[in-house]
Amino acid sequence: MTTHIGEIVENVPVITSSVKSFEVSHTFDKDSNIDGIVVVDNDYPVGLVMRTHFFEKLSTRYGFDVFMGRRIDLIMDKNPLVVDFYMPITDVSRLAMERAQKHLYDFVIVTLNNQYKGTISIRNLLIKFAETQISAAKYASPLTGLPGNLLIEQNLNNVLNSDSPFSILYIDLDKFKAYNDTFGFQKGDKLIKETANIICKNISLHEQDGAFVGHIGGDDFIALINHHNYKSLCESIILDFDNVVKSLYDESPAISIDEQSSTVAISIAVITNKQQIFTTLDMISETAANVKKICKSKFKSCYHGNESILESL
Repeated sequence: MTTHIGEIVENVPVITSSVKSFEVSHTFDKDSNIDGIVVVDNDYPVGLVMRTHFFEKLSTRYGFDVFMGRRIDLIMDKNPLVVDFYMPITDVSRLAMERAQKHLYDFVIVTLNNQYKGTISIRNLLIKFAETQISAAKYASPLTGLPGNLLIEQNLNNVLNSDSPFSILYIDLDKFKAYNDTFGFQKGDKLIKETANIICKNISLHEQDGAFVGHIGGDDFIALINHHNYKSLCESIILDFDNVVKSLYDESPAISIDEQSSTVAISIAVITNKQQIFTTLDMISETAANVKKICKSKFKSCYHGNESILESL
């Protein structure tokens, strides 16, 4: 299933900013199927010329005489929407729809390693967005509605194939079985849902584009963010979780002291590529398992990153 924008790039005519407007006009006249042309200098997109905007500019008073023999950079859109090859389709769709009405149907330009790669038409973008939403619902966790293992693996592969910084948060609950045995499965499911809501809320508050949250299964979750500044996010998740758990225990005053001492906690094992290079999912999983062991030894809600393990070696 398509998840990132680079999988659906299209090829359109490309010119440099020194090309004259009459040459662009000739290109549009020669092929009525061409809706836009990308302006690229030194392999980087510096502008976009959409057919409708181009001829609209020429049709203004004196527009033909002023622009036709001059460079295209006088007419082109110098601030088109440019996105990274590995940006999720859902994020690109949101950015595209947030543009001014005049540019709502302009191409989206895609780059890879800061070099021009191709474009996406709004028609194809919306079609793929709808397909992504349908597939996401098909493979989502029935309990939390979050993406399941298929989409999790696809997003992890996207992270591995990108040279961008990332942090992967493996989140699970300690003593959840004891909680389930004490309170029953109904309240256990409620806590799982509350945990999903806490993670999603804090991701929304702390993160911008490119973040992903998935439900691996049971009390295991995963979150992906595109930077290494994960500490405040983890601290907020832990604070909210501990408050929710306290309120759930307060709802059941009949619980014994021994049972209260086994209060469920949240552990967050964080894997980043700040000091370590990962080439396979197995490498990430193995490192995550080692970090989880450290989290589990704390006997309380906590987070721990792989950087500290490397620093201790």
